[in-house]
Amino acid sequence: MIIENIEHQKSSLPLKDPFTTALRSVETIDEIILILKTQTEEGLGSAPATLAVTGDDLERISSDIELKIIPAFLNYSLQDYEETFQRLSALDICKSAQTAMDSTVMMLKQAQEAVNHSFIKLMIKLDHNVEENIKRVQLMH
Repeated sequence: MIIENIEHQKSSLPLKDPFTTALRSVETIDEIILILKTQTEEGLGSAPATLAVTGDDLERISSDIELKIIPAFLNYSLQDYEETFQRLSALDICKSAQTAMDSTVMMLKQAQEAVNHSFIKLMIKLDHNVEENIKRVQLMH
């Protein structure tokens, strides 16, 4: 499979509930949608702008796509997965992200909704408040 076309576009999606971390709270996800096309397949991905966490905004992400991803992957064969991951890591655009950390009440509500939708594994964010962390874990159990 050869990547014949790479497109990207801005998107803004409202969240059902605010997403809260230690650094910020957001009500919409602003992201860049990346579309890779081969002769027979189409792949989609997204890169959310998380300025407070990674320092990247939509303009920086678009620039990385234009200047790094498109030149590295246009007309590239996806047959060698190891080489694909090596190319991605060489681009120096992978960033870390934080998981959600809302109030205990909100975390419990979201956990119950996830269980109601057949999720069997839940992850919660812990912070520096040991007593609150213990309370969260006990309430989740």
